[in-house]
Amino acid sequence: MNLNPGYIWKRGWAVLVLCMLALGSASARAGDFKFEAQLVWATDDEKSPDNKHKPVDEETRKVFENLPLKWKHFFEVKRETSTVSKGGSKKMAMSERCSIEIRHIEGQKFEVTLFGSKDKVCSKQTQTLEKGKSLVVGGNAPNKTAWLVVLKRIE
Repeated sequence: MNLNPGYIWKRGWAVLVLCMLALGSASARAGDFKFEAQLVWATDDEKSPDNKHKPVDEETRKVFENLPLKWKHFFEVKRETSTVSKGGSKKMAMSERCSIEIRHIEGQKFEVTLFGSKDKVCSKQTQTLEKGKSLVVGGNAPNKTAWLVVLKRIE
């Protein structure tokens, strides 16, 4: 074992620098918010015409049961996760004709914008969204169906 004061000093600095780097990256992540977005097709049909669509999971189904929606069946089209930094924004493409932008306002308040074809704004709202909570936005589609985006804050 080397008990040379110079050796101990150099080792101590190395450990201190590594700790500071680790804490710095952790604090950078502490200001981030993680979201999961699901594009869902709502219909009264028991099966989706697209075999790639699968019924939504039980947690998402419960979200829909608590809303005054007229459709009986919900199929997941796409699921994405993304991170929004404090004071920042993030746009997520959910399909060719649907995207969603999440912008952090302050605290736990976010502005959520739903875009349709040609980047036309379909819906925009500002809401407090705590960890574990969901927001549903969407609109009507042909043949008495609808497209919904379920946005859930994960972190």
